[in-house]
Amino acid sequence: MAVTAGNVEEAYRPGGRNLFTIESLLAPLRATANRCGLAWCAPFVVYTADKLDAAGLKMKAEAYAQALTRWRENKL
Repeated sequence: MAVTAGNVEEAYRPGGRNLFTIESLLAPLRATANRCGLAWCAPFVVYTADKLDAAGLKMKAEAYAQALTRWRENKL
């Protein structure tokens, strides 16, 4: 699972601006994956995605490519 979020990581916590963690917000999708017999691993999250400059976007893209490789090789 890859997710982009428009706010800072601190906003995604109990009491934060968005009230819930990313994991809590994704709970229904995790439940669906479980019901379908699919593996679940920690999501790849990009916070403040809409504010990234070109260098930041490139850095996140490289990190995402590494995450995809780990997922493909089952190095969760």
